[in-house]
Amino acid sequence: MAEQEGYTWTQTTKDLEVAFELENREDSKKVSVSISRTEIHAGVKGEDAVIKGKLWKPVETEESTWSVEDGRKVVIYLQKSSGPEWWPCVVEGGRKIDTTKCVPDASSLCDLTGETRQIAEKMLFDQRQKAQGKPTSDEIEKTEKLKEFQRKHPELDFSKSTFQ
Repeated sequence: MAEQEGYTWTQTTKDLEVAFELENREDSKKVSVSISRTEIHAGVKGEDAVIKGKLWKPVETEESTWSVEDGRKVVIYLQKSSGPEWWPCVVEGGRKIDTTKCVPDASSLCDLTGETRQIAEKMLFDQRQKAQGKPTSDEIEKTEKLKEFQRKHPELDFSKSTFQ
């Protein structure tokens, strides 16, 4: 879950969920949410918007909805149009998250494409390796490069060297 000023949001590779709390139950009758393909505006009528701006990427408006839960929480569901991917923020100019740290459920890996899938698979592999006390993919790659360098340069003595 990522926190922004006034709202929180979570995502999968296919959708986002944005949520914000209402000051009081009476405000639930004055909630205003407008979702277009490229923009969002949500808040309480007569007050500054809680979230407003150009969306990071387009959404499917027909599949995007919102509701008020328990009279106190507004939840907005946005379906991504651009296919399975991670968004660094909901609206342009929002505080960005590091999308390389987003890890999908293993069951949804088949939904990913290209570079997104490669990153997710690498992260899952590295997590498994760390849990087993084994080297990560980056550590394996460094070790292989060092061995290759040693093979190409037998004249160098690495016997008393330590590497971190």
